[in-house]
Amino acid sequence: MNQRPLILLEATLDLYPQDVNGAAVTGSPFWLGVKAEGLRMDENMEEVESTPTGSEYRVFEDLNADQSITVEQIWKVDGATFLDPRPARGSRYVMNIAWEDERTKKCHQRTYYGVQFRRNSKTSRGVMESINNQSFRAQYYVEEGH
Repeated sequence: MNQRPLILLEATLDLYPQDVNGAAVTGSPFWLGVKAEGLRMDENMEEVESTPTGSEYRVFEDLNADQSITVEQIWKVDGATFLDPRPARGSRYVMNIAWEDERTKKCHQRTYYGVQFRRNSKTSRGVMESINNQSFRAQYYVEEGH
């Protein structure tokens, strides 16, 4: 399985319920403009391996892409309050993630569709600090660069 991770220190995140047609219900956001720290977006490619008759090399075919998103901490816009609400299991959402490339100053946005809550875990980093990882899976994404 090939893996293509994109790891960001900070990004802005919006999460909307998804309607039956796959569009975001923008009138009732679950999260809007929250700051996400320690964001990781993975694209895992499921593949099948074969060796055609008479070929000396193996051939790999991509079957499906599995999108996963992990967020270390989620903060309200003012940066003062940590958010811990979890989306309902089994529900589908549309997730917008926006960030600026620190080197090029170019803005990027990735919109994930068919997002489902996958996992929540808490990890301690000493007495005064903890990490609250929230993981999601998505069916696909569309990326824009400005």
